[in-house]
Amino acid sequence: MLKKFFSFSRKERNGIIVLISIIIVLIIIPEIYPYIKKDNIVEYQGMKDEIIAFMDNLEDKPKKYKTIKSEKKYNKKTKPKFIGFNFNPNTLDSTGWIKLGFSPAQVRSILNYRNKANGFKSKNDLKKVYVISDSKFERLVPFINIPAIEKNSLIKESKSAKEIQIIVELNRADTAQLKLIKGIGSSYAKRIVKYRNLLGGFIAKEQLMDVYGIDQEKYNSLKAQICIDTTFVSTININVSEEKFIKRHPYLGKEKAKKIRDYKKVMGYIQNLDELIENKIFTEKEANKVKAYLVFD
Repeated sequence: MLKKFFSFSRKERNGIIVLISIIIVLIIIPEIYPYIKKDNIVEYQGMKDEIIAFMDNLEDKPKKYKTIKSEKKYNKKTKPKFIGFNFNPNTLDSTGWIKLGFSPAQVRSILNYRNKANGFKSKNDLKKVYVISDSKFERLVPFINIPAIEKNSLIKESKSAKEIQIIVELNRADTAQLKLIKGIGSSYAKRIVKYRNLLGGFIAKEQLMDVYGIDQEKYNSLKAQICIDTTFVSTININVSEEKFIKRHPYLGKEKAKKIRDYKKVMGYIQNLDELIENKIFTEKEANKVKAYLVFD
C-alpha cells in the first residue's frame, strides 16, 4: 500500500525534477548576481571632448545657422553697456567704440565705413553708418568732437588714398578686441588668449602660427592687423620656479622641466642659458626660441 502511495509515473518524476531545478536556480541567483553584474560606466571625458569640439566649431559658423531664439538670448544677456565720454570718431579705437555700447561686429562695421569714407567730416556722417540707429546717434551727439585738424595714429597713407586700419596689440587684447581682427571669431580669440597665457606673451607676430588652426595663409591675412608690445611679456626665473610651472610653458614642456630640475639638484644654481646649452639640456635652436622667456637671477 505504501509503495503504491509513494510511486510516481514517469511524467510526474520529470515534473518534480524540473520543479527542483527551478528552486535551486532561484536560490543560487541572488548569491552569484553581484559577481556577474556589470556596472554601466559612462565615459564622460570622451563626451566632454566631443561637446567642446562641437561648440568650438559652432562658434565659427555663420550667423544664418543660429536660431532666432539664440539671437534674442544674446541680445538680452550680452548687449554692451553704454559709457558716455567725449570722443573723436576719427581717432577712437575699437576699445573706445565698445565702451560706447557697440558690439565687436558693429565696431567692425563702423571702422570699415570710416575707412571707406576717409573719416567722418561731420557729426551727421555717423548717421550714415547702418549700425548706428537714430536713437543711438542722439545718445552719442553730446559727446562727439571732430576737430578741424586731425592727427590719427591709426591712419596710414597708401599710394592711392588714406586708409584707416584696425591694429590690435596682441599682448593686452581681450577676446572682444581680438574679434575686431578680420578673420578672427570667438574660437580663434579664445585659442589666442589661452596660448598667450601659457606662453607668457607674444614676442613676434609669427608665433600666431603656433595657435591651433592658424597656418601660413591665415597668418598672412592677419599680420597687417596686429602689433606686439613685448614689455607685457612674462618671464620664468629658472632658479626659483618649480618644475610644475616650468613644464607648462609650450617651449619647455615636461622633459625639459625634468632635466632642469635634475641639473639644479646637482649644480644648485644656473648662471645663464649658455650653461644649459653646454650641458645638452637645450640645443642652440631651442635656446634661441625660448631665451626671451627665461631669466636666471
